Amino acid sequence: MANYSSSHSGAEIDSAVGRLKSTAVTAGTVVASSGVCVDSNKDITGFRNITLTGQLTAATISLTGDTDIGDAVGDTVTITAQVDSNVVPSADNTYDLGSSTKEWKDIYIDGTAYLDAINFNGTAITSTAAELNILDGVTSTAAELNILDGVTSTAAEINILDGVTSTATELNIMDGGTSATSTTLADADRVVVNDGGTMKQVALTDFETYFESALDTLSNVTSVGTLTSLGISGAITSTGEKLQITHATPWVCLVDSDTSNSGAIEQSGTNLYLSTSSSTGNIYFKNNNSNSGRPSVNGDTLLTISDGGDATFAGLVTADAGIDIDNFNIDGTTIALSSGDQMTLDSAGRIDLSADDNGEIRLYDGSSMYAIISDDDDRLKIKSVIQDKDLIIAGNDGGTEISAVTFDMSAGGNATFAGAVKVEGDFTSSSSNAYNNHTFEAYHAGVGTNSLVFRKSNHASNIVETDDNQVLGMIHFQGVDTVASGFVDSASIIARQQGDSASGRAPASLSLSASSQTAFHTSQLVLHQGGDVEVHGGNLTIGTAGKGISFSSTQIPAQSAGSGSSNLLDDYEEGTFNILYKTGGGGSGEDSVTTHGSLDTMSYTKIGRVVYITGRTNISAIDSPTGGLTLTGLPFTVTALTEDAERSFFTIHMGGAGLDSTANVIQGSVDSGGTTMAITEFTGTSAGHLAEKLGADTDIGISGCYVTA
Repeated sequence: MANYSSSHSGAEIDSAVGRLKSTAVTAGTVVASSGVCVDSNKDITGFRNITLTGQLTAATISLTGDTDIGDAVGDTVTITAQVDSNVVPSADNTYDLGSSTKEWKDIYIDGTAYLDAINFNGTAITSTAAELNILDGVTSTAAELNILDGVTSTAAEINILDGVTSTATELNIMDGGTSATSTTLADADRVVVNDGGTMKQVALTDFETYFESALDTLSNVTSVGTLTSLGISGAITSTGEKLQITHATPWVCLVDSDTSNSGAIEQSGTNLYLSTSSSTGNIYFKNNNSNSGRPSVNGDTLLTISDGGDATFAGLVTADAGIDIDNFNIDGTTIALSSGDQMTLDSAGRIDLSADDNGEIRLYDGSSMYAIISDDDDRLKIKSVIQDKDLIIAGNDGGTEISAVTFDMSAGGNATFAGAVKVEGDFTSSSSNAYNNHTFEAYHAGVGTNSLVFRKSNHASNIVETDDNQVLGMIHFQGVDTVASGFVDSASIIARQQGDSASGRAPASLSLSASSQTAFHTSQLVLHQGGDVEVHGGNLTIGTAGKGISFSSTQIPAQSAGSGSSNLLDDYEEGTFNILYKTGGGGSGEDSVTTHGSLDTMSYTKIGRVVYITGRTNISAIDSPTGGLTLTGLPFTVTALTEDAERSFFTIHMGGAGLDSTANVIQGSVDSGGTTMAITEFTGTSAGHLAEKLGADTDIGISGCYVTA
């Protein structure tokens, strides 16, 4: 053996060798559960099953008994050597060589193939050996045999050829041969005919007898000489180029043997005449499409000429040189009236005008074109062609012609309506100018007021009685709803009646409304007929500084003294502000008092230029303050007026455990140009300093007003 490997350790091998030595094993034999011992010739007898994971290499292998090679379909056996013996299966008609999905490629046999059956590429060959032996000696080439490929003849049909003695030359004559032999036919010559399914040779004399008794059509006769009389009981058919009658005045007379009426076709000189013998008969030109039967019965009438000379055409009449009908000439694309002052189109039904090239219809006055009517992308287009000339839609009003609408083509198409414009649906205006502006102009040529009137009307009597609170009219402004992808009302101007009409007037209110993102618009600003103005849901905001509400009309009665300089209320404001107390001196200078951090906010209300302030403050600590007490941080600067008219005084309440009990009446005042307030005590004759009398935890309550700019 060769290429043997082991994964056992040396100790394991030594143990195995020891067991082998301790067991009586005869040389050249195998003992179960013991060992293997070769004899002096290195032979072994008694092995049962050997499993190798490596390669078995031997100079010669002799396998006796049944031998299995491989234990799975996927196993393969590769034989490089040549087979030097017969290959015989163990059972007859049992095992296959290859399969339908795994076939051997080529088989080379130099001997006899003994086959019980043959299947050629999926087709079983059922011919017997005797039948196949018939091909033995066939000298046909492969190309000649391939001619039979696709032959559908049955065996019975092919057997018909058995016994045929015809030569190949004779058979080839039947195979569509085009060569001919010049032969003079004699009565004894024969032709082959199919006599009721049986092919027979028939003498030419039999053909002559049959033709003389049964032949009634000579289709290829080119000349019969001169016929002085020819009686025909059936139809005359000519497949030649023409049927000619030659005479000085040839004519053909067609006579109806039942009624003796006749018709004639005559050639006289260069003229051809058609006539009918009946004074009330018509001449018909027909197209016998079926090419069978009589045209008077089966034909389609193309032209009828009545006994009075009227011509009726069933199809198109083509006249390249034109047609004259009374005063009309029709030629090419023109219908012209040679005389007369009008042309009348009269139809028992509708009149349809159809034209290609956008259905364009052009209107001329003489040779001058003044209008075009056409199809503009499925839209009706009426065009005034002459430059700057108006387009007028006119009508008859009580016998008087009026220009109902005039489109001024010299002014961009401005439209002027002679009367009122009534719109029962939506009225849409579009603009292409730079600012997308739309102008509605109420024009009046004479003296008077130009007005744009929205009237509640029923279009019949133009009068609709309105009740109290009923809407007289609305103007809606619409925006785009991006969710619903459409237009929705965003704002409106609404006129609504208030009360009953009287003295030629209908009292009403005018409302302005707008929508928000969450709610549909309601009336936010309402102007009542009595002059009252209501604001709902929002504030009245003055957006420009210095502007406000003017009360100039309220000086009744006039002031009893002085003079007014302004009636404009231009400001209103509410808020809070923080203050800080200062002193004239002391241990910490002007900061010798400490303003309480939680009691240093006051409120204010500003109406016009008057500022009202109020609030409670507190001094929480002192550092030996001296001099005066000053409040700083007023919300607005005190203005300056003539003769100290701006000076304001405030009511001040002071208290607390730290306040000196000798403090007298307390007062506050402001001076122009600042935002501070001086707080002093009144001693009875003059104002005194208050800082020395302050103590810790002193409350100061202030209320009053002053004037700002």
